[in-house]
Amino acid sequence: MRSFASVSRVHARLRKLLEPALNARPFWIRAELSSVSQGGGRLYCDLVELRNGKVAAKLRCTIWPRELAAIRARLESAGLHEILADGNEVGLCCHIQYHELYGMSVTAVDIDPSESLGALERKRQEIVERLRREGLLTKNAALPVPALPARVGLIASRDTAGYQDFVSTITRAGYGIHILAADARVEGADTERSILRALQALARLDLDLVVILRGGGSRISLSYMDNEAIARAIADFQLPVWTAIGHEIDTSVLDAVAHTSFKTPTAVAENLVARYVEADERLRNARLELRRRANLRLRPERERVDGSGPLLVSMARRLVRESRTQSDHRARSFRLLLQRRVGHERAGLARSRSELRALAKRRTAMQGAVIEQHRKSLHKTIARALEARRKGRDRLRERLLSPLALNRIRSERQRNAAWTQILRAGDPARNLERGYALVYNQEGVIQRTVSGLDKGTRIHTRLADGVVHSTVDSSESSE
Repeated sequence: MRSFASVSRVHARLRKLLEPALNARPFWIRAELSSVSQGGGRLYCDLVELRNGKVAAKLRCTIWPRELAAIRARLESAGLHEILADGNEVGLCCHIQYHELYGMSVTAVDIDPSESLGALERKRQEIVERLRREGLLTKNAALPVPALPARVGLIASRDTAGYQDFVSTITRAGYGIHILAADARVEGADTERSILRALQALARLDLDLVVILRGGGSRISLSYMDNEAIARAIADFQLPVWTAIGHEIDTSVLDAVAHTSFKTPTAVAENLVARYVEADERLRNARLELRRRANLRLRPERERVDGSGPLLVSMARRLVRESRTQSDHRARSFRLLLQRRVGHERAGLARSRSELRALAKRRTAMQGAVIEQHRKSLHKTIARALEARRKGRDRLRERLLSPLALNRIRSERQRNAAWTQILRAGDPARNLERGYALVYNQEGVIQRTVSGLDKGTRIHTRLADGVVHSTVDSSESSE
């Protein structure tokens, strides 16, 4: 015979077996948080143990409101107020709970912040070590930085004080540094995707270097910058990347792989401005030194020039006298040549004038003969045309006065008279004179039947000597 037990009896048996563990002192557990949620002032989560990236063990955990407030106060003092989130490793002090409906779980009553800090540090060191083995820590640092970066790509959150400090410091300097900003999240779960997208956008622009900024924050919020994917993107970037993550003591993974790291966003801006200030100072000193050396070099030349002044004056006067004598001689020679040339030209002009007059007379005589010939030819052409028109007119007169033409004209006159009588007979005015009338409706259209002439309708009757306007009292059809 089988013996069956109820579920509650099984639970009672299990509780009796677990009684030593349920009454034992609290113990410490190191685990990764998963499925974190809150409700009614309590926090619920799963404590997970990972092996080779897979879940090897899992245990439900509850933190009640009083213990949760104490745990958060300890985390706040350690700068880890955001550690109670999925994926973070924690060290919790727990004791075992057993419930007939929910089974076995643990209740956390305390937390060790140093364990979380150690986990974050181990994660950071592991990433840095992998990058070091692959030779990526110095790859971006080997890229040259222009002495005066004029186009700077900026990756930061526009709503942060670090962004405002950087931009205001650059702007106040007044050196014309062009900032091309790509807005990005610098903490939270979206940090990796946002910064990688910003790097891709800036890679397509013509820049001198790229700066990644974020202000200060808690240790857990700053840990979002210990990201291996972002670090690898910076190492492979084609431009120098400067960082100012905000760590006061430790160095983030991005700081380790960047070309140059700074503590604050203002420090990055001051470094850029200092480059221009130093260059400006060097140019000012070089200008002063150049002026000093030029004065030293020109002083002997000035003294030599000042000493040679009287000699130059006497030499200039002698050259002026010699030039004046030569100019007078040349002027006299030029005057004689000009007089001879003018005499030759005048004689040539007189010869040309006489030849031109003779040529004009000959050309005028020839043109007169040609005009007379054309006039005679035109008279003959006009006489022939007039004679032809006269003969044509005589022939036309003979045709019109012939008997056949006269009979045709009388016939056409008779036909025109007949058509005229027909048209007069069909003229409406003749019908009106015989006593007929034309009736128009209100629209001015002839009304041929009584259809549509209702009582009160306005009609217009045209007679031989005028129009009568009337209103229909009644109508009667003859059909």
